[in-house]
Amino acid sequence: MRKLINFIVAVFSIATLMFTTVYAEISIPKATSEFYVNDFSDILSESEEVQMIEKAKSLSDEHGGVQVVVTTIKSLEGNSIEDYSYEMYNQYGIGKDDMGLLILLATEDRQIRIEVGKSMEAYFNDSKAGRFIDNYAIPYLKENRFNEGLISLQEQCIKEIVLQIEKESNATETSEPVDGSTVAIILIVLVCLVGFGIFVYNRVVAEGEKREVEERQRREEEERQARERRRREEEEQRERERRRREEDERRRREEAERRRREDDERRRMSSSSSSHSSSSGFGGRSGGGGATRGF
Repeated sequence: MRKLINFIVAVFSIATLMFTTVYAEISIPKATSEFYVNDFSDILSESEEVQMIEKAKSLSDEHGGVQVVVTTIKSLEGNSIEDYSYEMYNQYGIGKDDMGLLILLATEDRQIRIEVGKSMEAYFNDSKAGRFIDNYAIPYLKENRFNEGLISLQEQCIKEIVLQIEKESNATETSEPVDGSTVAIILIVLVCLVGFGIFVYNRVVAEGEKREVEERQRREEEERQARERRRREEEEQRERERRRREEDERRRREEAERRRREDDERRRMSSSSSSHSSSSGFGGRSGGGGATRGF
């Protein structure tokens, strides 16, 4: 039994060492002096970077150290973006009491991720992070407008975090003891709200579905326009090729016609010379006449 326990301990130790080694191999660049924006891929202009830093600083100053950090890199160097963003989040120490959020964009790998701190998950969970990427970043990133995608995503993330924090703050401020009459009023209001809620439920659901359909149609229209642009470019390319072939064919015909005329002219002149020589030969040879032409 003791040998079995020792064997299990040894296997566990080796596995732990291997796991630690794998993560130790990830090389994370040090944060810049600005911290809130680390543009290692150099896709942001100076003014854009300043604006993003100001927004992130305002969030941290006004809401007790809540931090949103944006980082761009060129390559993940073979690592998964999940492992890379996890290591970067922890090495940078984002957010007071783990109230932080990291937006990581790898331009050459064409991957983006929002890494959410444990405490931040109460305000910004993984599902919401995915929706925000799809809605506010992907439409720009697909067209290689990386800077616009990051600006849009950071702005919307900060707005959502502030909204959720203020909601929680308002709920805390209003949670004071109430007397019996207040409870009765609240119950009456709740009954009215329930009735009204039943009345409008289907309409609200239908409105949500309508927005989803409109969003899907918008994306489909953007894709259709992109396909149309590619189709027009291909047609223009084919038209240029056709005109070039026609021009080459016209030049070949002109060259052939020019050569044909030259050949006809040489044959005509040769025939004229032969006729002249034969007409002067009947009276015997008289002098050294003749004609010589180079060709």
